[in-house]
Amino acid sequence: MSEDKIIYKIDWHYGIEKMSGKEGTYIIRKRNGLIAAFIEKQGDNITNFTPHQNRRLPKRIINKVAEHIIKQKYTLSKDSARALGVSLIKSERGDIQYISSSELKRRGLEFFQKPEEIEQITIYNLYKQDIKIAADSHNKFYDLQQANIKKLRIGEDVQAEIDLRDNGLIEEVVIEENFNGKLYLAQSNIRKLEIKDNCHGEINYTTGTNRLKIDIGNSFGGHIFLKSAYFEYLRIGDGCSADIKIELCIFYKEIRLGKENTSEIVCSSVYAKYFELGDYFSGHLKGLSQSSKQGVRELYVGHHFSGYIDLSGSNTIERIELGAQGDGKIDLIGCKSIRIIRIDSEFSGELNLMESDIVYIRAEAPCFGDIDVTDATKITRVILPEKREYKIKGAVKKPIKAEKKGKLVEYYIRRIRLPNGYFISTAPRGIITKIKRWIF
Repeated sequence: MSEDKIIYKIDWHYGIEKMSGKEGTYIIRKRNGLIAAFIEKQGDNITNFTPHQNRRLPKRIINKVAEHIIKQKYTLSKDSARALGVSLIKSERGDIQYISSSELKRRGLEFFQKPEEIEQITIYNLYKQDIKIAADSHNKFYDLQQANIKKLRIGEDVQAEIDLRDNGLIEEVVIEENFNGKLYLAQSNIRKLEIKDNCHGEINYTTGTNRLKIDIGNSFGGHIFLKSAYFEYLRIGDGCSADIKIELCIFYKEIRLGKENTSEIVCSSVYAKYFELGDYFSGHLKGLSQSSKQGVRELYVGHHFSGYIDLSGSNTIERIELGAQGDGKIDLIGCKSIRIIRIDSEFSGELNLMESDIVYIRAEAPCFGDIDVTDATKITRVILPEKREYKIKGAVKKPIKAEKKGKLVEYYIRRIRLPNGYFISTAPRGIITKIKRWIF
């Protein structure tokens, strides 16, 4: 490396010199004479930064080059900013501020945020770090697709659109209270998503490969779209009103909604260990499954159910347990997978089992609801209150025998011995009886 050609000395080992015969091209050369990288410039705009023959420059050298470019007040193209790890902050007036990776790491993103002025933030950083979006940030767009971050924390009262699509490094996102905005996570490697209370927004996560844990707090409203991904579980708090659509997903544990939920839920070919709806559910659940292999097999509904559950399109649901004082509607017309229905006391809703393959029904006393078993030809055992305050619709074969058991009567319809698991509640919180898991 000839000292007289150097226009900027990066350190003892590296320098920048102008390339002869090619206007606007500069060389980063090592002291031993080897070319390390090229910089291309048009006017005051850095258009490209490329390592020579895929050689890896030390991060400290790339960062020093970036700091020099920023100090000279050059502008950068998107490609050169990404290659140099330079982040961009765009104001509402259109002005762009450039931040080197080391400066971002040293000061943190919050230092550069002025809520009343910033419109868009694009993060390209060489050094891995955790990023926090400042509380009270409003009407901003954060492009974090290329951000070298492991954890993102979003402060309280943030109104923003956050793009983490294709980010292969992000592992955890925590959203504090009162968030209002959009979060895109398609094809990212996220493992944990935590959304705290009183948030409203749109969550999109598709084509994920890691087992994602999702915890959503109380009073969430908005839209959740999950597709073609793997999950540990989905847990949603109390008092939520959201549109939830889940397609072609696998949950290794449960899907659980808390109390007083009014959400609209559509599950299509979704496998989960079980699905649980908390007390006072008044929303709508629709379950579809294209095959008998992938789908929810157990559904547990809490007390005071007043919503609508449509599982007529399910080919996997086998068991439903319903808590006390339910007055909602459950539609299982033509369902060929359903085997067990257990209903706690004071049911006054509608249960439609027409043309289904239901095998076992149990309703505790008292019961005031309507149960339709028209053309349900596989009914084997029915346990119903002795006092006939409920209505049975449809023709059922004359029982082989009937046995009185306290306030209930057990009817034997077919001469088939049923497994003991039919007669035990498997609900995780013991909706009807003592907690006891039954493995199918």
